[in-house]
Amino acid sequence: AILNEVRSQQPGNVEAKHHLGMILARTGRADAGIALLREAVGASPKEALYWNNLAASCLAVQRSAEAAEAAQKATEIDPGYAMAWENLGFARRDLRQPEAAVAAFAAAARLQTLDASTRRSWAACLLELGRYDAAIEKARDALRSDPHAPDALSTLGLALMQQGKDDDARSALKQSLEINPENPAA
Repeated sequence: AILNEVRSQQPGNVEAKHHLGMILARTGRADAGIALLREAVGASPKEALYWNNLAASCLAVQRSAEAAEAAQKATEIDPGYAMAWENLGFARRDLRQPEAAVAAFAAAARLQTLDASTRRSWAACLLELGRYDAAIEKARDALRSDPHAPDALSTLGLALMQQGKDDDARSALKQSLEINPENPAA
């Protein structure tokens, strides 16, 4: 309500557009939120935060191509913006561009410690690329902070299987299925 009041009194207020766009995107009104975020980046095209939040909002509703464009723009404006690199990695993963996703996740990791979700996605992209040792390393890294992540266990199991470590692979895949019997990867 306050942001709408600000917008009625100051229709060009970029911060109000940005914040209201984020609220709308997070409360199930993604199209309206993304439209306001697009207005914010149009009014302040050099603001990496706006581009990153546009990317995050697009990712939340599976608009990965738009998310990739926005996250790429954020990283160009601010190469030190770790969250923008993560969002770029997620978008590239969703677009089935694992090499680009791996590069984006690696850039993010150089800037900050990645959460388990990001490390799991990184491991899955490495698995897709056939980089089994690296996939195992990232999956185990993710499991250290989230030992009950079925997708990390599945990635670990599949990578171990590719290396002929069948007993270890079966163990990881079994654990994955015990946690989530519906897990299609296991």
